[in-house]
Amino acid sequence: MKKMFLFLLAMTAAALGAVELEIDGKFNDFNNTWRISSHKIGTVEVVPDKGVNYVQLAAEEGIRASIGILTAGMGVQSKKGDEFTISVDVKGGPLEIALLEYGNKKYLGSSKKIFKASKKSTTYKVTFSVRELTTDAVRFRFQVKRGAAAVISNVKVDQKSSAAPAK
Repeated sequence: MKKMFLFLLAMTAAALGAVELEIDGKFNDFNNTWRISSHKIGTVEVVPDKGVNYVQLAAEEGIRASIGILTAGMGVQSKKGDEFTISVDVKGGPLEIALLEYGNKKYLGSSKKIFKASKKSTTYKVTFSVRELTTDAVRFRFQVKRGAAAVISNVKVDQKSSAAPAK
């Protein structure tokens, strides 16, 4: 059964100078079974529990198998030097968290961090800096690969804007 969902990313100002923004938290291409050609690569499922949406990602075995969710739209406005701190509660894994950079509606590159698998729910936290000079937006991705499964919840993203250039 295919379904779309709204997964809210809570923004909080963690430090002086941080900017609080609302993110379009819809994830694109969200459905229960993803395929490349005729090969199943994984499943994504939303499990609501007591007002919290848990997202379960499960990748099939195989070298090309991976499954992830990605924030939709053209993401959050940003520029070189901005910092994003992402925290997420995770059980399972390993889980890859990535910041994808876009400029003029084109993909420019990404930064990523892979966290080891955990048998109990663990809060992972990572900070990425926007690297590309022409970046005007970023998106966030959560992904598992090759036979891994993870459940994520309580996603929070803090943005700290870089200082404006001196005139």
